[in-house]
Amino acid sequence: MGRLKITAFALILLTSLLLSHLYIGYQVSSKEGVSSLINIAGRQRMLSQKMLSLSYRLKQNNWENPLEIELTKKELTDIISQFQKADSIILKYTTTIHHNASLDSIKISNTSINHLTFAVNQVLQSQNKQELSSAVASLEKAQSQFLVAMESEVDLYENYGKETLKQISRIEIIIYAVLLLLTIILLTSLIFPFIQKIQTKNKSLEKSWERYTIFVEQMPGAIAMFDNNMNYLVASSQWYEDYNLVGQDIIGKSHYDVFPEIGQEWKQIHRECLNGKINHNDEALFERADGSVQWLAWDVRPWRDEKGNIGGIIMYTNDITDYKLLRLEQNRLHEIIDKISDVARIGAWELNIDKSNLYWSKLTKEIHEVPDDFEPTLDTAIQYYNKGESREKIEKAIEEAVKNGEPFDLELEIVTAKNNIIWVRAIGEPEFKDGKCVRLFGVFQDIHKYKTLELRNSSLLARLNAIMQSATEISIIGTNLNGIITYFNSGAEKLLGYKAKEIIGKKTPEIFHNKEELIRRGKELSKQYRKHISGIEAIFAPTREGRPNTREWIYVRKDGTNLKMQLSVTALKNAEGVTTGFLKIATDLTETIYLQEALISSNQKLEELTQKLTRKNSQLANFAHIISHNLRSPVANLTSLNYLYTNTSDPEEKDLLMSKFQTVITRLSETLDTLVETLKIKESSNDDLELIYFDEILERTKEMLTGQILESDAKIISDFNKAENIKYKRTYLESIFLNMITNAIKYRSAEQAPVIRITTSYAEKGKTIVTFSDNGLGIDLEKYGTKLFGLSKTFHQHKDAKGVGLFMTKNQIESLGGTITVESQVNSGTTFTLTL
Repeated sequence: MGRLKITAFALILLTSLLLSHLYIGYQVSSKEGVSSLINIAGRQRMLSQKMLSLSYRLKQNNWENPLEIELTKKELTDIISQFQKADSIILKYTTTIHHNASLDSIKISNTSINHLTFAVNQVLQSQNKQELSSAVASLEKAQSQFLVAMESEVDLYENYGKETLKQISRIEIIIYAVLLLLTIILLTSLIFPFIQKIQTKNKSLEKSWERYTIFVEQMPGAIAMFDNNMNYLVASSQWYEDYNLVGQDIIGKSHYDVFPEIGQEWKQIHRECLNGKINHNDEALFERADGSVQWLAWDVRPWRDEKGNIGGIIMYTNDITDYKLLRLEQNRLHEIIDKISDVARIGAWELNIDKSNLYWSKLTKEIHEVPDDFEPTLDTAIQYYNKGESREKIEKAIEEAVKNGEPFDLELEIVTAKNNIIWVRAIGEPEFKDGKCVRLFGVFQDIHKYKTLELRNSSLLARLNAIMQSATEISIIGTNLNGIITYFNSGAEKLLGYKAKEIIGKKTPEIFHNKEELIRRGKELSKQYRKHISGIEAIFAPTREGRPNTREWIYVRKDGTNLKMQLSVTALKNAEGVTTGFLKIATDLTETIYLQEALISSNQKLEELTQKLTRKNSQLANFAHIISHNLRSPVANLTSLNYLYTNTSDPEEKDLLMSKFQTVITRLSETLDTLVETLKIKESSNDDLELIYFDEILERTKEMLTGQILESDAKIISDFNKAENIKYKRTYLESIFLNMITNAIKYRSAEQAPVIRITTSYAEKGKTIVTFSDNGLGIDLEKYGTKLFGLSKTFHQHKDAKGVGLFMTKNQIESLGGTITVESQVNSGTTFTLTL
């Protein structure tokens, strides 16, 4: 019987222990589920606030930055996905706990969650500002309702947890009382099984804490749990990764020991949360002790024990450093693009085909000279294009783009709202969906300055080519560095019998030269330069060496007949001064030789033929040298201005240089007009003389040499009080001033800026004296005095020295009965005295 009682009591004890164990285990499991739900609910609140923050950002963007809108919507989509996953976890846990009336009320929050999700989807699907504003307003209302519902839901979780703990406590009291009674009755027989049951219970509790720890550690976010002293209780694996703590044992350690760099601001946040506050932030900069920086979003809130006392804080953080750095870099790139657009005068446009909405950027409106609030349409936009070719081209381009998907890139004229006609570049790209064009977009650039300059340059080159082609008595041939002919004027066609199309890009000037003469010249140059020279190099070698290259050659025409030609070869250089080819200018000496022979045989016509010969040679020589020399200075000036323009980034300086471009081009154009008129002059006469003011000639010369004057910092001082004007040939006087000032700048001292003084006075017999003085390199007159005014004579190792300027100046002065003398000392400057 005793054994039976003991067995019965043992069975009762075992049954009690088993039931209590199962009940306590179930309640502990429920408590774990509630803790998880509280944490997830906290994350949902933070995600809802992030949704609203991103929606505000979309609203503030005002649809001006498509790339930023796309990135923000992508981030918002990711967050709603996280939100929905968290919601599914809550639903999963709520279905596993007891279905009492209080916990069933948790499902009320589903309505607010559905409203919130629907509002976010409206934000993502909004297509304009009005739709977005309405969607954001709905989201604000839904988010507010959601927070209230979630706060109520968390309170229910906490109350349920507290009730569970109370039930566990009550059951434990009953169990302990029963066990105590049974222990007293069956102390001897049941003490050890009871102890074993207690140990089993403790192990169960330990496993329960273990499971909770594993749950936190494996959460996808960075989360950590602290006690009231800010010592670590548990932390997720993401926490270890985000804060470079992998491999470290931080449990039980102070948060401030793990991160000694934490400042007072963060410590104050922790103190406030330990007192019951909740703190969250979507974006903040955090500097680490090692100098690195992190951008963080966080949510910090207290956690409470079963008695409702604050046991510490739970901290959830999100490392958004990569995202933030990407945003900062995007903003920097946007600023750069905006600055480039302003400098390059490039705007944007977009046409929605279905809605017929046309968007112009601020700069596009500025180019059209319309107000910032102007709202364009396709019809009004097309009306801005200049009627005729420009409008027809843009209409056709848009039609082809919409129908056939053809992009376009056009340079057209528009008439702005202020009636200004300007050149623009319109670029368009179509976008198709399901075989239908849904939009056109592109850029719009103001190219008026560059297009105007291009047109003027084209016109100038055409006129220059016309002049060269009109020189039918002069052969002008251009080649590349290899001697292949690149230019062949009408004079060359007439004199040599070839057509340009037969020669350009196919032949070298070697076919026009007598072979025996080329061989002899090659041997002479080989001996002179101490290297082998033959073939076409016999023509170009002196020019390559930077030496004068003018001499008589025998040219062989296409029909095999010979011509005696006077040939000058000069180098063609680019803006950097690098030789890119050669220019061969030749005049026919056949008539000259014939006239010379006629002079010998006919003394009666000696004076007449001499005068004719002199005039003929003077006209041909002067015109050839004007083309090869006088035009070089203004062209070099254009090259200098182009170099300065290319190498500056200052918009104001570019505008100044552009105005200089226009001035030089205008003056050069006038010079070309003068050269055309010069071709019509057959002989000099007093009919060509006109009253000219010296200050006018000087001003024109300074304008043509603007680039060289700026580059050399030259100073020109003039005094025309004693003789303000002269009756002279304008072409010659302009050429004289140009040559004198160009030489003074060209042969300036490297140790000081050039100073050029020009004075005038009247002399006897109606003559006028003009002096040009400079402080340049000077000339050794004892060594070069007799050769100073010779053709192609140079006395300094200057890369641009041609030896033509003084020769031409002297001939022009003497042709009108004047003289030119010079005084000079090496390194002390030079003074030219002209008696006109």
